[in-house]
Amino acid sequence: MDFLTKAYTPGPYVRDVDMVIIHCTRGGNPDPWKELQGTLDYMLDRRNEVSSHYVVDTEGSVIYVVEENNIAWHAGYSNPHSIGIELVQAFLGADFPRRQIVGLASLLASIAHRRWEYAGLNPWTHRGPLALPTWLIGHDATTQGARWGKTDPGPNFPWAALLFYVAYFGRVWGTSPLEGQS
Repeated sequence: MDFLTKAYTPGPYVRDVDMVIIHCTRGGNPDPWKELQGTLDYMLDRRNEVSSHYVVDTEGSVIYVVEENNIAWHAGYSNPHSIGIELVQAFLGADFPRRQIVGLASLLASIAHRRWEYAGLNPWTHRGPLALPTWLIGHDATTQGARWGKTDPGPNFPWAALLFYVAYFGRVWGTSPLEGQS
């Protein structure tokens, strides 16, 4: 199968993934379509050594960039055991449209179902009531992100809304992430 980019490391047939990392493009273009195109063009050039598994545009469409069993180049030491998702966002502080959060939530619930729930694991282990699943973090929370001063997805990222939609799609794909929580 041909993938959008060649900027990845071929992985084993089944890769042990324990986290999904949320990134933001922040290329500075206020036109969301040009921001998306700039991101994809950048990832297409292997010399940039940057890729992610998916990009979610501001309309909520999911662009498949690197197959999940391959290692995308998005978070340094976390790359071999993570899935990277880029959200189109022109600059820090720009809003995340609801359609984009819904598209991301559907993708996350699908990943959780395919990667962990289907294997008999509980993907909905949380850090506390109504907290995010332990496998979902922002780029700023990774070792590389902290070292390089990354701020994505940023202080205005709607984590609560994302959890609400992931709960909905979790019911569609299997068990809900909110079942059994008090």
